[in-house]
Order: sequence, then C-alpha cells, then structure tokens
Amino acid sequence: MSFGSFPHKAYVTVGAKCIECHHVSGKMEACLTCHGKEPKDKVSKLYDAIHGKGKFSCATCHDAKVAEGKKAPKSKTCTDCHKKG
Repeated sequence: MSFGSFPHKAYVTVGAKCIECHHVSGKMEACLTCHGKEPKDKVSKLYDAIHGKGKFSCATCHDAKVAEGKKAPKSKTCTDCHKKG
C-alpha cells in the first residue's frame, strides 16, 4: 500500500482551513518540510503526525470530524488513505 498525493481539493471543498494542517508554520509547505526524517524543535516525524493521537495529528482531526457527524475517513480504516497500487 502507498500514500499518494495529498488531495487538497477534497479538504477545501468541505471547508477546511489551510491553518488546520499547516498549523505551525502557516506556510504552504509539504508535510515533510517540517515532519521529515530528522525533524527539529520537538516536531514529530511524519508517521506520528499522521497516525498519532496528538492535538494536531491527522487521525485526531479526522476522528473529531466523524464524531461531529461530518464526512471524513476514520483513522482506524487504513484503506481510506492508503490505496493499493
């Protein structure tokens, strides 16, 4: 399985704000710019930023949206983000 390109349009369509993902820098940089192999200044590695349970992780946000009744992939459903191929 792999993680393909990030579907920005899907997030904009549902009303997500850029700052929700680009939470620290506020700049429109790729995730790996901050969450690379050797992150600095107590920044989590990419895997943890996506799968972790921290305040700003993708999984935490997606689970919160689902709890609010909004459409979002559930963090425990791997194939929603990781497509075969």
